[in-house]
Amino acid sequence: MTLFLTVFTLFNLCAAAAAFRTVGQLAERGAEKKWASMRLFLIARVGCWGLLIIASWASAAGWAFSPGWAPIVLGPIVWLLVMGVVFAVVDFAEDGVFDFGRGPDAVRKT
Repeated sequence: MTLFLTVFTLFNLCAAAAAFRTVGQLAERGAEKKWASMRLFLIARVGCWGLLIIASWASAAGWAFSPGWAPIVLGPIVWLLVMGVVFAVVDFAEDGVFDFGRGPDAVRKT
C-alpha cells in the first residue's frame, strides 16, 4: 500500500505542478483572446484549478487516512477523465469539430 501511495502521490505532485503552471498562463492578461470559445476557456480554468486542489487534497487525504482511504489518491485521474469528457462534449457541440477551442478556421488551415 505504501508503494501505491508513493507512486500516485508523485503523479499528483506532477499533475499539481502542471496545473499550477497552466493556471498562471490562463490568468495572464489577454489569455482569453487566444480562445475562440469563452465556454471552453472557462472549462479550462475550472479544470486546472480543480486539478490543483484535488491533487493536493487527494494526496494528503490518502496519507492521512491510510490504508482505508488510500484509493482517494486516484481522484485526480478521475477529475482529468471527467473534465476531458466535458471539454470534448462542449468543444464538439459548439462547432462540430474537435479543435481544442481554436475555432473552425484553425482546423481548415491545417
